[in-house]
Amino acid sequence: CGNLDLDLEFIGSGGSGTVFRGDMKGRKPVVVKVSRKASENSVKREAAILIKLEQKLVNNVERFVDSCDMDIGEGATYFAGVFRPYLNPPEASSIATIKNDATGAIKAKASRQLMRTVIEMVNADIALTDLQVLIEPDTGQLLVIDLTEAETLRLEQGLSFHDKAVVSSFFGEALAFVEEAMTNAPNKQIRDSIRDAALDGVK
Repeated sequence: CGNLDLDLEFIGSGGSGTVFRGDMKGRKPVVVKVSRKASENSVKREAAILIKLEQKLVNNVERFVDSCDMDIGEGATYFAGVFRPYLNPPEASSIATIKNDATGAIKAKASRQLMRTVIEMVNADIALTDLQVLIEPDTGQLLVIDLTEAETLRLEQGLSFHDKAVVSSFFGEALAFVEEAMTNAPNKQIRDSIRDAALDGVK
């Protein structure tokens, strides 16, 4: 793919295509999303948004590396996007599913990162209508993935009604992750630490 020579290992598939782990000699693995050529424009749009977020120094969002056409024979042409980082499985898809530690520090860290990233993304004129995250349960490292449903805002022109609805939905989805984790917390101390970390992320 471009200048990258990748060994692919199947991870899973969804509406936007098939996802692989891509291994390169001497380098950290990457994520490879392969979709039909009909979906090429949406992948390119996602790549442009990820490049913008990287330029705006938004944290905890996957990064675009490269893209290419893939000819697998029999007249079938696919479009591949390469992204980083690859998180070691098994990743958690929500804060609540992270195993509780004694102090709730891992869940608190993930909550702080999530709310900080939401603020940074909106400040960069980007909001999501389908927030998806992956979290390394041992470290609490959070990554926002799959920006195919991202919306571009126009903050400098003042938020339109549509923009306000999108931002409200984006914050609502993020808060739902935090609230679910608080609800499932084993005690008040951990519940409060998750809440305080989320508020700290907003600040």
